[in-house]
Parts: sequence; structure tokens; C-alpha cells
Amino acid sequence: EGVIIEQVRGNWKLVAQWLDYATVKYSISYDLAGGSWKEGETPVEEFGYNEEVSLLEPVREGYKFLGWYEDKQVISSIQNRDYVLVAKWEEEINEDEAETLYVNPEDPNCYASLADALEAARTGDTIVLIAGIFEPAEITKGIKLLGANAGINPNKAERQAETVFTADLVVSANNVLIDGIKLTNDGRIVGNAETGVSNLTITNVVVQASTVNPSSAFSTTAPITLFSSTPGAYFENIILSN
Repeated sequence: EGVIIEQVRGNWKLVAQWLDYATVKYSISYDLAGGSWKEGETPVEEFGYNEEVSLLEPVREGYKFLGWYEDKQVISSIQNRDYVLVAKWEEEINEDEAETLYVNPEDPNCYASLADALEAARTGDTIVLIAGIFEPAEITKGIKLLGANAGINPNKAERQAETVFTADLVVSANNVLIDGIKLTNDGRIVGNAETGVSNLTITNVVVQASTVNPSSAFSTTAPITLFSSTPGAYFENIILSN
């Protein structure tokens, strides 16, 4: 494990120091983030050197367990160290309870801003935007975001007035659909680089007069940016169409 060096009369005396691995213990603490353990199951909270540890999956009503995370990195196996694990959940979609939220600042019966609609939305809901310029936003739930030209292929059909983003629209949730918007100036659709996302569909999106990194075709910055900056953060099942 190491040595302690003592100098004696100009000579070196080396004394070996040994670590008894049988006495080494590591700990695991859990943040269930609203979940609970299954009845009758007890998680491992302490383990020895090179001891095999199986992580249990907690449960939470209305949510799907996505895994254990530590500092935004997914933990799938246990090594010889202490851990502080946090459960990550995704709200399950109930199509029968899904709602459609409309954003129109000029209509008192609609949401005044995209931020308000995103806060009110639940997983599985649809947010419909009128034509106009919209503020930067972050999508943190599995929703459908429909612009004024949703369903209209810009390569085959004439588009009407656009739903325009001139700054970042960040996607930090799985199961997101973005349809029928326009990106211009500094407008981007950006996948969360620290967590990654899965099941993201981007369709019928127009990019015009973009000022995002115009000089390079090979970059981590582009009008649609899906780039992982953290080990264990992946982009999976990404669909880009039209």
C-alpha cells in the first residue's frame, strides 16, 4: 500500500506498510427522489473491497425509474469507493389525461408565454404556439411542441407565418417532439449535453439566416446541437426529418 521512509546515519531504512483489505469498508447512500423501496427489499449500504454489489430499483407511482446517478453520471456498476446515488425518474405518459395548451399572448384564454405553458404542462401534453418570435426556453418534460407550421414539410408545401426562435430551445427531457418551427439568427435546438436525451423527434423545422457558427461544418455548435459533454450522457433514438 505504501512505505514510510526513515533516514538513519546516511542510509535509508524502508518499512513496508500493509493494508488489510478484509477491514476496508465502503458506503452507499441513496436519495430516492420521491420513490421508495419495494416491500421486503433492503439496499446495500456498506460493502467490502471487491465485493460484488447489485443495485436495487426503487418504485414511484406514476413514474418510470431511469437509473442511479451521481454528479449527473449514470452509475450501473459499483467500484471500490463511497457513493452518493440519486434516483432519476421519468413521468409515465397517460394518453387519456394528456391536454393541449395554447400559447398566444394576445388571447386571455391562452398562456401568455412559452415559459408559463412549459411550467404548467405535464408529461404527454401538447403545447401549440402561434406565429411570432419566442423567448429562449428549456423543455424538461416529455411533451409535443407544435409551431404554426406543424405537419407542413418546408420542402414540399408552402408555409404560413412562422413560429420563430432566435435563441436556444434546450431539450432536457426524453420523449419530446418539436414540429413546425423556424430557427434564425442565434436560434438553436440544443440537447442537454450533461444528461443526454432519448426519443427526440425534430421535424418540419426551417433554419434560415442562421448566425450560429457559419464558418465550420464540423463543430459542437450548430442550429441543431446534440453533443455529450459528460461520461454516461447519451443521445439515443433521435429522429430528424423534413
